[in-house]
Amino acid sequence: MRTSTTRLTPTEPGLRERKKERTKAAMIDAALELFASRGYDNVTVQDIADAADASATTFFRYFPTKEDVLFTVGSAFAPLIEAAAAMVPATLDDLDVFHHTARTVLAQHFNLDHVRKRYRVSVSTAELRGRASDAGRVWREAVSIALQRRHGVSAPTREIELAVRVGSALLGGALDEWVADDSTPFDQDRLLILLDEWFAELRSAGGRWARPAHSPNTRVDDRGTA
Repeated sequence: MRTSTTRLTPTEPGLRERKKERTKAAMIDAALELFASRGYDNVTVQDIADAADASATTFFRYFPTKEDVLFTVGSAFAPLIEAAAAMVPATLDDLDVFHHTARTVLAQHFNLDHVRKRYRVSVSTAELRGRASDAGRVWREAVSIALQRRHGVSAPTREIELAVRVGSALLGGALDEWVADDSTPFDQDRLLILLDEWFAELRSAGGRWARPAHSPNTRVDDRGTA
């Protein structure tokens, strides 16, 4: 099933913030190019600063460590995920919430070239895999909060936890396939198609998922029965 993508309205930053973002983006670009060509372990902070025509002091204004360049999507990104999840129609079930949210956020808020390079470095470098897992946790927690609001509960139920864990695994599977496949154009549409296919594969297995209590559809209880 290919779902629609809802457009979020961004807040326009001021001139100073735009300049800071350009400086930060230049250092991210430089770091990712160097990591891709030399390998993560063979790149220093000074190398990154030199490639970005900046100083090491400037680098540390934006990133505490070298590895933080790879993980700029942190807790500050969670509100965007929550906002996208809140826009999903109430008639759709919990797994669809994760699916729609992933489509919306990936379509509008990621530099996909950065995604590919970050992902490849992260999964191929043992010391970075834990941080990559932390990034996935941001997604799970943000969607979980949105689902708790939909269901009117103050803590994640087992159903919510299952939906966000499965949704996260499907997103990871789509990203793995997208990053590894060099035989097709490396573009946004391909990623979104793969995301849809991964969710569709699970649906074809006959999985049933919780819907908000006010939905006209039958809700599945904690035992998996109607």
